[in-house]
Amino acid sequence: MPSNFPGPYELRFIYDATTALGTYDHEFRLSLDLDTVGEPGDAFSAFTAVRRNTSPIALHTLAEAVLAEVVELFKTDANFTRVDLWNYPSASFVANFITSYAVVTNTAGLHASTPSAYRQDIFTFRTTAGGVAKLDLRHTVSTYLDKTAYPTGNALIDPVIAYLAGANTPFIGRDNGYLFSPLNALGGNNEHIFKSIHR
Repeated sequence: MPSNFPGPYELRFIYDATTALGTYDHEFRLSLDLDTVGEPGDAFSAFTAVRRNTSPIALHTLAEAVLAEVVELFKTDANFTRVDLWNYPSASFVANFITSYAVVTNTAGLHASTPSAYRQDIFTFRTTAGGVAKLDLRHTVSTYLDKTAYPTGNALIDPVIAYLAGANTPFIGRDNGYLFSPLNALGGNNEHIFKSIHR
C-alpha cells in the first residue's frame, strides 16, 4: 500500500510564462498542514499554518511571502495570478478544492532574461522525518544544466531554496516532516514540454 500521500493540505501556485515559442500555463505545489481551518470558500485569511518554528502564519501572508522569493526566477512577463488551497483526505491521492487567493503584490516575474523553451528546475530537500521532498518549477530564467549540491553559488536559486527550508515556513514532505535541509538543484530541459513542441 502506498505511504507517500500528499497533503494533508496543498498550495497550488498558478502562473504562466512566455518563451520564444509561446506562453505556457503552469503550477507549482507545496504541501503543508493547517492550524486554523476555515470553511470552503472562505478567504485565505481564515486559514493559518504552523511553521517549523511553531509560530502561526496566515495563508494569504504565506502565499505572498513564497512568491516574493520565487518571482526572482522568472521573466517580467510571467504572471502569478492566484494560489489555490486543496485538501487530501487521509491516505488518498484525490484532492478536494477549498478556496482560492488572488495574488495582490507579487504578481509578475522580476528578471529581464527570456527562459529556455523547455526549462525545468527541481530543488530537493531533506525533511525532519528523514525523507526527501522536491519543488518542480517550469520556465524559470535559470541556465545551469547539472545537478549541484546546495549551496549552489547561484545567486538566483539559492535564496529561494534557503527560504523554503527555513524554520519560518510550514512546508512538509510526503512523510509529514518539515523541509529543513536543502540537498540539490537540478536544472535542464523538461521532456514533456520538448515533446509537445516537436512531436
